[in-house]
Amino acid sequence: MPTDPIQPQPARDASLAIVFGLVLGASLAIIREQLISPIESFLKRHTIDQDSGVLSRQYFDQKLDETLARSAFVGFHTLGLVHLDGLADYLGVIPKPLEQRLLVQVAKMLNNELRGNDMVGRWDNATFSVLLSGTPGKAAVITLGRVQATLSNPIALGDTEEIQLNPRIGLAERQGDESSSDLRENAERALRQAIVGNLNLVFYKSELERAGSLV
Repeated sequence: MPTDPIQPQPARDASLAIVFGLVLGASLAIIREQLISPIESFLKRHTIDQDSGVLSRQYFDQKLDETLARSAFVGFHTLGLVHLDGLADYLGVIPKPLEQRLLVQVAKMLNNELRGNDMVGRWDNATFSVLLSGTPGKAAVITLGRVQATLSNPIALGDTEEIQLNPRIGLAERQGDESSSDLRENAERALRQAIVGNLNLVFYKSELERAGSLV
């Protein structure tokens, strides 16, 4: 047992409390960052296409489903698929940084021609998808016509070469209470017609409106 009396030492205790608090706070912050970073990285990979910076195909499909499910409007959503014929031959051949730069440039050109609430995604390697919310087919044809004209201009490939993207566009307007699967299928049908027929733009319509009406 101590022979000398013991008395509180508030200055020492406060200093120790501050030091232990700082150490504990820093440790918790590091642990939190270690836990959050993988989650944010996973979410980013899930929602954003890493090469072009637009929405990934999976997330675009998800947002398309949600938009049509909650929409009170009928026939006021148009899905456009923009296939870049000239880009398809270069993907996987040119260096990856140059490929990414091309895709980012195309995405920027697309966004410049669209409104802020229009969605742009990566449909497949050489195809971008555009959802024009609240836009009927006829208005979408005009908008995607501008996109087609813009993407028809040559793009610099490296320092000395240029690439012609040769865009082919397929459009489909939501008819009645069609599901998102139907809308996707109709847009893909229109795009196939554009590619096979070497046409700039094809607007799909229902059978009653002459399916596959060409623009």
